Amino acid sequence: MGQAIALGQTGRFGAAVGIFLQLVQAPSGGPPSSVAVAAVRELGALYRRQGDLPRASSWFRRYLDDGERYGATFPESAAERDLVRLQLAQVLDASGYHDDAVRRFGNLSRSLGPLAGEAQYGLAVAYEGAGSRRLAIGEYGAFLERYPGNPRAAQVRQRIEYLREYTIVDADRLARALQQIYVDELSGTARQQSRLQAARALRDHQDFDSAVRAWETYVGAYPNDATTAEAQFYLADCLYRLSRQRQLEGNEAAADSLHALALQEDRILAAADAGRWSRLARLRQVESTAATMSDTARSRVLE
Repeated sequence: MGQAIALGQTGRFGAAVGIFLQLVQAPSGGPPSSVAVAAVRELGALYRRQGDLPRASSWFRRYLDDGERYGATFPESAAERDLVRLQLAQVLDASGYHDDAVRRFGNLSRSLGPLAGEAQYGLAVAYEGAGSRRLAIGEYGAFLERYPGNPRAAQVRQRIEYLREYTIVDADRLARALQQIYVDELSGTARQQSRLQAARALRDHQDFDSAVRAWETYVGAYPNDATTAEAQFYLADCLYRLSRQRQLEGNEAAADSLHALALQEDRILAAADAGRWSRLARLRQVESTAATMSDTARSRVLE
């Protein structure tokens, strides 16, 4: 067993699998030996490390099926079986079987065992993978309530922020709104009005990438219109939001570039003497600058 594990850890995958398969073979008619059971578990883990998720799932299922079949005579502990249950749920989630993963994570998260926290986190991730935004936010929130000191807490807070503030709220509703704007334009609504409505809808539904392009197009097409200052203000707003979105996605270079563009738009608008929108742009410049300072310096700037 030790030799097979060592071979797997040093990249000799084929040799490790061969030894594990020999160990798996057990006399028929009775429960498997502790060595055979451990070999089944290790095969699942080995295939998972290799990225062969279907085979990993198959071996983990076999392990758990044997545990159910042999009950008290199964040679590994309940804690070891729970770990395999967690691993199988993670494999299923990574394979796109989110509903099955949700069920398995949910069962583990309701337990009082040492893996409940990791299962709670996995449950939220599985809901997110399934596109269930609100359920994912709820389970991430439950994770923070139950495990506020967990090392994943900061990461979870960022996922909640991302899902709440930087993902499209309702893609179907947004699509219907944009379709209606298009239909109204065909029915006689002015193209300028349609563009303004589309940009507002994209921002309201938190599609900031598309909203930036829509506001840019509007500002470029109608530079001297009465609504241009408002459009430029919301262009900068969406650039700030898209910058934060890219930061949460781990793309710091894009985040910095977008933030610089947002500041530039605010500087232009602040200097344009466009009434209310210029005043709001100047205020946002101050707030944006203060956000990068220490607490003491920030207080002085905001005062």
